[in-house]
Amino acid sequence: MPPAGGREGIPQEGSALEIFGIVLAQAVLVFLYVMMIGTFVRAIMGWFPISEDSPVIAFVTKLTDIIVIPVRNVIGKIEYFDSMPFDLSVFFSMMVLMILTLVLGGI
Repeated sequence: MPPAGGREGIPQEGSALEIFGIVLAQAVLVFLYVMMIGTFVRAIMGWFPISEDSPVIAFVTKLTDIIVIPVRNVIGKIEYFDSMPFDLSVFFSMMVLMILTLVLGGI
């Protein structure tokens, strides 16, 4: 028996939009995971004496600067963090990425 809408095999209204929303949310989650991995690699690489000219360092830095630079600018405005002898922007970037992942993962 055909559905109440009339014709068989035709998707219900809104289903394409729902699929698009799901695909978009998954794409954003993949992007956030890639950024988290890149930020983690950046933090670990900061502990070792690796040349700044390394192509791997350059790639990871450019990839993660999308999130690290805005976080660094916000942290720089807070006097307490501004006077610290080390840079916490990578740590706080990871926290922001984790929170965004949790929020979007729950959708």
